[in-house]
Amino acid sequence: MKPSMDAETKQYLTETLLVECWHEWGYGIVCKKCKEMWSESNSGYTRTFDTRDDMMDLYEAIKKAGKWRNFVNWAFNDLEEPDGGDSYYSTASIAWLFCLSGEGYEDRCQMVEEFWRATESSADSAGRREG
Repeated sequence: MKPSMDAETKQYLTETLLVECWHEWGYGIVCKKCKEMWSESNSGYTRTFDTRDDMMDLYEAIKKAGKWRNFVNWAFNDLEEPDGGDSYYSTASIAWLFCLSGEGYEDRCQMVEEFWRATESSADSAGRREG
């Protein structure tokens, strides 16, 4: 297992993929970045990216960005099924991707971060070639 995700990576996923504020409360009751007022529901709230909800929010954001197929292909690229079957559609692969065992949420969130940075990097490269 990889080391826990650092705050910079969590902030990157929150702001870049989920397009949400990574709140900075400072000494006041208003976020310095988005000007949202502090409340019981958002008291210091930052995502942990080790829960099912965070993982599914990332997956939904990838889908909304039109990159779900690319993500699935990327995620399963090096995954080999023990029986030599097609890893893209096996029930074991789908269970792994969605952490149906109840474990691995942080690993999948880190995988999303790696995919998203690679996607951004390739888009930046393509933009420079076209420009």
